[in-house]
Amino acid sequence: MKEDANMLEQMTPSAATIKQPALRAVSQLVLAAGGVNMSQGKCALKVHPVVEAAAREAVAMRYAHTATARNGLPQLRDAVVGRAVIDNGLEISADQVSITHGVTGGLECISRMFIQPGDEVILFRPAFPYYEKIFAMRGGVPVYVPLSGPQWRFDPEALAAAFGPATKLIVFCSPSNPTGKVFDREELALIATLCKKHNVIAISDEVYQHHLADDVEHVSIASLDGMFERSITLQGVSKSFFATGWRVGWAIGPKAAMRIFSIHSDQLFLCANSVMQQASAIAYANLPSDYFLNIRHGFNARAKRFIEAMRPLGFEISPVDGGYFLMMKYDEQRFANDDEAVAAVIEKCGVGFAPGYAFEPGSTGKTGYFRCSMAITDAELERAIAGLQRL
Repeated sequence: MKEDANMLEQMTPSAATIKQPALRAVSQLVLAAGGVNMSQGKCALKVHPVVEAAAREAVAMRYAHTATARNGLPQLRDAVVGRAVIDNGLEISADQVSITHGVTGGLECISRMFIQPGDEVILFRPAFPYYEKIFAMRGGVPVYVPLSGPQWRFDPEALAAAFGPATKLIVFCSPSNPTGKVFDREELALIATLCKKHNVIAISDEVYQHHLADDVEHVSIASLDGMFERSITLQGVSKSFFATGWRVGWAIGPKAAMRIFSIHSDQLFLCANSVMQQASAIAYANLPSDYFLNIRHGFNARAKRFIEAMRPLGFEISPVDGGYFLMMKYDEQRFANDDEAVAAVIEKCGVGFAPGYAFEPGSTGKTGYFRCSMAITDAELERAIAGLQRL
């Protein structure tokens, strides 16, 4: 229609040509087919009764329906301070925390704060696609360091070569979406050394920090010597509370940086959801002391069950250190490309996976793998396994 064309002509080139992420398109297809959605990280698990009660209590608190201060509710920032000591070995104060509209909102604030056209951002690939898109919107140039092998390791020489005079940030997720990689102390120490050498800021997305394999340790790069002042740590409740729609996250960093961060968040979205901020604070105050330690058990059990069930079908799945995704190779199924593989699995099995190219920037063809979410119920998992056995 003419009015549509007129509107599109006035948009910026990046806005007019934007495309829906592949994993969201898969979600729509598998929903229409009535299948099991293992493509997105939308958690289907029941929240803890304390978390559920906290949401109801927050709704009943009428003052919680007004906008908060730009850096968030004091009681939630205090809760983050308390967890940072336990989970991250960080002795921080509330003015070093800024509540944000999820980790994605935090990344947008960081992009506004640090990136000008031509600035380089180091990313590990496979990578969560929003990282590249957020920084590219401000003219940032991604520089990729590949992760490879069953343990998703990087080549130290390749990482060192990625740093240069234009490097402004290095951004990574640990545990990783999509690979499940957890960066160990040795890897983080190398990243820290290079950041200090080149005056680069490390952005650590730790939203999956409580989803760990039984023998794996989570380490925050901000806890390493000399790194708190040159890093921003992003965390949130979405994954740990099984409440991906709450959109409550936070940034931890130096006081002066968090003051500026909170001003940018105020200009972007005023504040994070005030009711859910209050609910998060209530939940933190009342959850059992072993709640966060126990999060991993259900995910690890489902991952083990799925890996064992897929092996006889010719699917190879790399072991994971953490997170709630698995990377599954489909090469033996002889599909021509990722789209054909995803479509066939939905049609024949009623199961939706995210195509590998969604996490490989510049790739639209065949990566040879799916990303599979373990944030589904046991019943959904068994239904998916039964469907895949028909392939």
